Amino acid sequence: MGQAKDLSVANLKLEGSKCNWKRLSGLSFKLKSLLATFLLFKNGHFVCTGTKTKTTTEKATTTFLCLLKEKGLVSNQCTFECRVKNFVASVNIAGASVLLEQFTNDFEDIYDPDKFHAVSYKQSEPQATFWAS
Repeated sequence: MGQAKDLSVANLKLEGSKCNWKRLSGLSFKLKSLLATFLLFKNGHFVCTGTKTKTTTEKATTTFLCLLKEKGLVSNQCTFECRVKNFVASVNIAGASVLLEQFTNDFEDIYDPDKFHAVSYKQSEPQATFWAS
């Protein structure tokens, strides 16, 4: 897409979309049929989360792009290239708990529970980001 978008207009045209400009500079939209969530940004880029395969991601992205065209938010000539850039693993360690304040002291990370309820830890090699909550 790559074209600047007025997210206020998109928020009005996309039924069920949500935006909280204080928390995120984008608009979120859930595509219930494929269990995908899209984050649309002012620069016209968007990301798709919640899908489990590349095929489902491509199908959800095609569906979302058709919806944007239908609502007049992008031109009918708009195309996209779908690239998988990140992988997410969700782990629940049975019987374990994380003391977030201690975690931040041990790993020198930032934890502000008033802003976000999790700690982010970035590892350089291999490159990965971990969230503890």
